Amino acid sequence: MRSWGATWPCWMLTWIYVGVLHAVAPVGRHVDRNQPHVIKRRMLACLAVTVFAGWTTVHLQNGEESAFEKIGLKWDRVMPSAVTAARLTAVLFAGPIAMKWPLQYPHEIDVQVIRNLLVAPICEEFVFRACMVQLLKENGTGAVQIVLLTPLFFGAAHLHHLYELIVFHKVSLTMGLVQVAFQFVYTCIFGWYATYLFLATGSIAGSVVAHQMCNYLGFPEFWAIASHPRKNLILFLLAAGIPAFFYLLPQLGNI
Repeated sequence: MRSWGATWPCWMLTWIYVGVLHAVAPVGRHVDRNQPHVIKRRMLACLAVTVFAGWTTVHLQNGEESAFEKIGLKWDRVMPSAVTAARLTAVLFAGPIAMKWPLQYPHEIDVQVIRNLLVAPICEEFVFRACMVQLLKENGTGAVQIVLLTPLFFGAAHLHHLYELIVFHKVSLTMGLVQVAFQFVYTCIFGWYATYLFLATGSIAGSVVAHQMCNYLGFPEFWAIASHPRKNLILFLLAAGIPAFFYLLPQLGNI
């Protein structure tokens, strides 16, 4: 019960993060979240909330650590954390990478690319991983509970997409609920992985890199494997990559 009672700062940041997005650039029947002016406004809002979250996290904690250390920004761990996350995520996504090979890179850097591969991964991992993990730690929450709890806030922050699906994309309520439920589960699973990376590597850099890779690769298109010309290779990499991932994950260190 103590862990649940200690979650109020995390819920506060979650609702502020989502609320500000809709306040500065609400979506509607003729306004989509992927329209450039909406993306630009929301990116600025995300950056503002990220700064606020960092300030709040630092001032709600005690101890003699520096402000950067309090929010998990340990500069000597940035590169090791990023490299570790890139290797581990590549092992997990070995099959999907083979499906997309050769990987296609954006021909031009538009606002969607900046949002998906830069602003969203950095801001979301900072707020939903670095800040929330530190807030829960400050309240005496154990590492395992932190890994299990923090993804719930991250998943909840995506539930507002139901409104856009129904209003803008004209999706039925039932189909919208199915899509949002799937996204909630997927973001929670990723959140468990990203939180473990953060705790085990000692830097938020690893979580950001994993987030960037997942955003770039997207959800694996398992249904397309049967008709893919490299089907046998993909199946082999899936069969080898998934167990290899779970074998390597605990070797990152104790959390």
